[in-house]
Amino acid sequence: MEKVRYLGYQTIQHMLNLKRRYFLYLISFYVGLLLPVLCIGSYQFIDSSLDSYAFDKTKDTAIIDWFSQSFETANLDIPNEYSIKVRYQDTFLNWDNVTFSIEGKDEKGMNAISNIKGRRITEEEVKQASPVVLVSDEGAEKNQWQIGDIIQINNYKLEIVGVIETDIQNYMVMPLGTMEKVYTDKQVNMQYTGTIMLQENENAEQLARLVTSDIKEKDEKSEILSSTIGAEVYRQYIDSVKKWKVLRAGLALGATIFFLINEIIIIIGKMNKDERTIGIKMALGTSIYEVGICYMIEIVVITLLADLLVFLTMKPLIKLLSLESIVIFNKEVVFVTLIGSIATSGIIALMATRNLKKHTISSMLKTEGA
Repeated sequence: MEKVRYLGYQTIQHMLNLKRRYFLYLISFYVGLLLPVLCIGSYQFIDSSLDSYAFDKTKDTAIIDWFSQSFETANLDIPNEYSIKVRYQDTFLNWDNVTFSIEGKDEKGMNAISNIKGRRITEEEVKQASPVVLVSDEGAEKNQWQIGDIIQINNYKLEIVGVIETDIQNYMVMPLGTMEKVYTDKQVNMQYTGTIMLQENENAEQLARLVTSDIKEKDEKSEILSSTIGAEVYRQYIDSVKKWKVLRAGLALGATIFFLINEIIIIIGKMNKDERTIGIKMALGTSIYEVGICYMIEIVVITLLADLLVFLTMKPLIKLLSLESIVIFNKEVVFVTLIGSIATSGIIALMATRNLKKHTISSMLKTEGA
């Protein structure tokens, strides 16, 4: 153990003395790692979205979309559990004539919103139709809104309680009941989406017809846009996910092969560059085992530093390249990257060290060092 510590100390000192060369190795490792990590994050994004989709039990639902001028259509006279979402686009002259996409959600819809700065809209606020709103980060930035600011829509004052990090521009969310209060004096068509949970052994098509009939009774001018069986939507989604997973797995494999080739070129090239130095050390009594330990320490240190650099720059890069909607960077991506990169580099370094056994000390001493 003492010898390993000594070799480790000497290796680190050697790297510090040649810091410019090792900085270039670090940059090469970093560039080689970027693409595989992005591909792993892209693959992980599909799995996370699938988990969310499956958790919502979409396959056990009937989904109805309709246009209506009456919020009464959101109160369905059925025993089933359901969730309603209302969407409307409104243009505001006092906000530079910008069109905002506004959504009213019930408790279930509010709970599904993620990436909020500030706080969520609580279930109690949804039930009481409190004057609160969430706004998109881009909308908040353009209008210089801060959490706690009061905005006004149709003479109705709303407090901004949170900012949503989203790709949707000019977007805001409020409780369903609050949206009804805001637009109570406006007779405008809004798009409603109802997701109704099926009861045990219930026929989805019959349920959809029942809900459609209920909507028409409440507003005869309403227009049914679509009636979809959740199981079919879920099946199509799963099929699409499988295709995307195969494609992204292929990209990840290609990126990994690129990383492997990059690592092999760097490590073998470094070994060849240092062959004369290695020959001198071995002539003075250093064993192949000790040479291998030194190279393993060097490679692991460079790989860990490259991993750290990737982890520190990944989120800014994802945002800069606008990849938030297809790439996720989480603990699983970090774990897979760490294990994969260190194991790969270690194996290549070990193979390169074993290859030294094919060379004699005299042949290594004849090699011209750079």
